[in-house]
Amino acid sequence: LESIDGNDKSVLAISQVTSDKTYTCTVTDSLQKSNSLTVNVGVYGVTVADVSVSTANTVTVTCSVGGISGQSAPAITWKVGQSSVTGATEGYDTQEGVITSGAKEYKLLIEPSKLSELASSFTLTCSFTSTLYPGDSPVIDKSFVVTKLQYGVSVKGVQVERGTTSAKLSCTVNGLTAPASISWRYTGSSGDVTIATGDADYEVTTAAILVDHSQLSVLTIKSEATADKTFTCDVTSPEWNKNNDGYPVPLQVYYVEGGFQPVTVVETTSTMLSCVYGGSISAELSWKRGDVALDNENAKYTITPLTSSSATTKTSTLTISPITKTDGGSHTCEVTVKLDAGDQVVTASTTLAVYFVSQLEALYLNPTDLTVSFEGNYQPTFTWTINDQAPDQNPNFSISTTSSVGWSGNGAKSVLEVELAGLTPAMGQIPVKCTVTFPGSSEKVYEVSTKVQRKDLEGLLDKQHVLQGGSITLTCTGYSSHPDRALTWTSSESSGSTPVGQPIGAGVTVTENDATSGKVSSQLVVGSDVTGIGSDITYTCSLSPGAISGRSLVDVYRISVTNKEVESGSSVSITCSVVDMTENVSFSWSSADQASLESIDGNDKSVLAISQVTSDKTYTCTVTDSLQKSNSLTVNVGVYVSMVTASLTVQQGAAGHLHCNITGLSAQATVWWVRASDGAKFEGNAQNTQIGSMANGAQINQLNLDSTMTAADDAFSVKIQVGDSDVSTKSSSLDVFSVVIENVIHSRQHLAATLTCQVRGVNEALTVMWASLGNADLKDVAGYTVDDGVSSFTANTQTSLLAVAATHTDDDVTYTCLVITGDNTAYTHTILLSVLGVTVSNVEVLKGTVATITC
Repeated sequence: LESIDGNDKSVLAISQVTSDKTYTCTVTDSLQKSNSLTVNVGVYGVTVADVSVSTANTVTVTCSVGGISGQSAPAITWKVGQSSVTGATEGYDTQEGVITSGAKEYKLLIEPSKLSELASSFTLTCSFTSTLYPGDSPVIDKSFVVTKLQYGVSVKGVQVERGTTSAKLSCTVNGLTAPASISWRYTGSSGDVTIATGDADYEVTTAAILVDHSQLSVLTIKSEATADKTFTCDVTSPEWNKNNDGYPVPLQVYYVEGGFQPVTVVETTSTMLSCVYGGSISAELSWKRGDVALDNENAKYTITPLTSSSATTKTSTLTISPITKTDGGSHTCEVTVKLDAGDQVVTASTTLAVYFVSQLEALYLNPTDLTVSFEGNYQPTFTWTINDQAPDQNPNFSISTTSSVGWSGNGAKSVLEVELAGLTPAMGQIPVKCTVTFPGSSEKVYEVSTKVQRKDLEGLLDKQHVLQGGSITLTCTGYSSHPDRALTWTSSESSGSTPVGQPIGAGVTVTENDATSGKVSSQLVVGSDVTGIGSDITYTCSLSPGAISGRSLVDVYRISVTNKEVESGSSVSITCSVVDMTENVSFSWSSADQASLESIDGNDKSVLAISQVTSDKTYTCTVTDSLQKSNSLTVNVGVYVSMVTASLTVQQGAAGHLHCNITGLSAQATVWWVRASDGAKFEGNAQNTQIGSMANGAQINQLNLDSTMTAADDAFSVKIQVGDSDVSTKSSSLDVFSVVIENVIHSRQHLAATLTCQVRGVNEALTVMWASLGNADLKDVAGYTVDDGVSSFTANTQTSLLAVAATHTDDDVTYTCLVITGDNTAYTHTILLSVLGVTVSNVEVLKGTVATITC
């Protein structure tokens, strides 16, 4: 085996020791003599586990030491929490087993009196020092948790609706280390009855094993629950050595009943419905008819609250008086039971059938049929007469009788169908009668009557369109032979001082009221005071007496156009739009010299494209709706002329100006420049821009170029816009040049001299002139020769020369080179011609002496 060796020591490292083992160490001296010794490595272990214990009896806990290998066992010490205990400690005792298969058990016994003093959960520690190998004897501590079980019984009853099957009650015993004996009983007519296995009405299911030291027993009531009942859970636990008087488990049963059968009553009488609630659980009650809640605030209802009517029931009543035909239908008693698990709503309903006959109202209607209906427990017969004749004698009437259709109980209805095509207003009022007979010992006969007359409305359109701010006339014609016939107008919005729904007086004219034909006509003029608000309005024309009416929607719309102002010679598109129109329209365009112009039309928009506009012109857009009513609006197209600096030649670093002068304007124009080199925008009256005010149709605008803007060639776009018109764009180029001269030229007196003035970076030759003091232009002055450099212009460079004759070099003279651009801007550059005079004198001296010569 590999080891770590020194001169007098060797160490053998052994990892993961799992069993006893013997190793041999051999020592060899310098004479190669060897001696050996064995080393035993024993493996021991301590086993403990958390435990839960009952407090009823003495508790025994165990600490097991393994791996003793036949040697003497170690001594054990015990601690409860931080306190050491021994077998001599009051309330404690210790026991030791024998060594078996290399293991030994050590037990600590805790008496119930001592256990009661300890916490509900405490720590035990068993410690021992290994005495097997004194040279390496570690102290071993093993701790575990002891939890005291709390004995107790919890029960859970159940709250169910009467008739429920398989209701379950439970009984749970806690704090056990071994199963207990659990049984169920109840009190019968002759004493206590213990529920046995195989009982026809009950089933007991008791868990055979413990879950978390608890044992559950469930009692299932197999039959229907009918009334409150208390069961007893009995528990016997040998471990606890206790018997008890049992634990009561309640079964609470609730129900609602009304004994509700369909109730039939005669109209105008009264009836009382009852609702009974049974059960000991708290509850609240309310009444409904269909989905509508009923209460005592309605005078026809009298509701009594739940009041005890017996030892186990409470009753509420609903009295309805008087009964009308609208009271028929389902009535529900709704009880909210306050269960432990939350509110439970239980209901009972009945159908109230009202014994009545529908009355036909004697109005001047325009019906398609007349109906007599009955709901009740009888089957009546219906007999119709028209002008005291049977219906089959008049082709405009026919009868349809139906039984039990659409009714909640027995019932019948008869329909007299009226064919309006054969009726005319000239027939006047036709009397109609229906006799309803209920057979039997209490035979009842009802007669209901009405009068039928053809009534019509005409002339009122479903929808009409009007331009906002305009007016429209609505016409309505009705037919009725009634002497009090009349037409009234109402609107969906306030009309002047007339509220919504009230008859309109202003603007209404009765144009006809003929008693012979029964015709009555009316007109309503809707003026701009109404349509000007910009919203659609529905007007209703009603023929009275009766309930016939017609509606007309006045659809208020707008035509939207925008005047344009454009650059002369450019093209423009003008748009005509319809706003708030509820249907498609058609468009047409015209001008003073053209009756029809082609356009691109959509459902609500039309675009007229005009090319090469050269003068102001007015165009007319006409909108025609589906009723072929037309409205027009004019659009003005104005023309202006702009004069823009097309090109500016300027000396590098010098100031300059770009002009934009506009004439023919009808409104102030917005003008701005955009530099091509960097996209910089120059607008408004700022440092570099001067925007003029429009006067007499003219506007003068200028872009001032400073030295930073004339450093190099560039270009500018000038933008012009008038109102919402399209933007017009023109261009200006910037040609920047530089001048190179020699400021001072030296020449010998009376010798000819040449001066140079060179212009660089120009796109074309400029005008170059020479001048001196007293001579504005030396071109034709004697003694001077001027070359303006035009003929020799090349490669954007122009070189001009001034030749000065010898006769003009007596003294210093300053000359000026003038560079003149196309806009007559002159840039001057001066050159000093400095004349040098040289004087010498001859001298004669004696040989051998010093001579002085002066220049």
